[in-house]
Amino acid sequence: KEQRGAKRDIDLPPEDLTDDRLLWHLPRSAFNRPMIGGIPILRRIGKGAMGAVYYAIDDGHEVAVKILPPSLVQEDPQLADRFVSEGKLAMSIQSDHVVKVFDVDKDHDTQYIVMEYVHGLTAKGYQKRVGRPGLTEGESLEIAIAATRGLAAAHRAGIIHRDIKPDNILIPDGRLAASKVADLGLAKPTWGGESVGTKTALLLGTPGFMAPEQAEDSKHAGPAADVFAMGATLQFLLT
Repeated sequence: KEQRGAKRDIDLPPEDLTDDRLLWHLPRSAFNRPMIGGIPILRRIGKGAMGAVYYAIDDGHEVAVKILPPSLVQEDPQLADRFVSEGKLAMSIQSDHVVKVFDVDKDHDTQYIVMEYVHGLTAKGYQKRVGRPGLTEGESLEIAIAATRGLAAAHRAGIIHRDIKPDNILIPDGRLAASKVADLGLAKPTWGGESVGTKTALLLGTPGFMAPEQAEDSKHAGPAADVFAMGATLQFLLT
């Protein structure tokens, strides 16, 4: 628990998750909160094709919990193994500029990952809040340089992100130079293992940010595709 930082008061108020079908099968706490791995889930903070991310408190520590829908595993049983691989890959990255992964496990036939909860906005959200067509050169470079440090750490660990974009860069408490790369949901190891969701001829990534070779063949995109996406992200922030 020490690596998760000091205990904090709850930052986000709990919400009613009764209608969240992804949580229906999970046990409930004494306060009627869905629980996975003994962690009470308080509210949903994001949702995508590969699952949802929730705000939770683990022994007094704020965390983000990513849950893989069991329905996806039923359609593709190998997906569970790849989801676990994704979490273990992320755990191997040592950088203050990558959202930390603390644990990857399974509970009630559901795979989940426990990650660092980052207080702040995405780079895209920050740009929107500033309200200008583009950020200043200094602001844009601070964000991009910090995120590139995280990306470089991932590459040193043998991991390609494959979905670098402003939505996947988090700015903790408005500190641009502390920006972090988030969401390794499409990550793959450079030594040839498959990534979560990888299937033949399946397009993975975000149009407008992905490199041409990734658009042609996501499965074989290399580190250069991440560099291209970071350049596109910098251009987005500037313009």
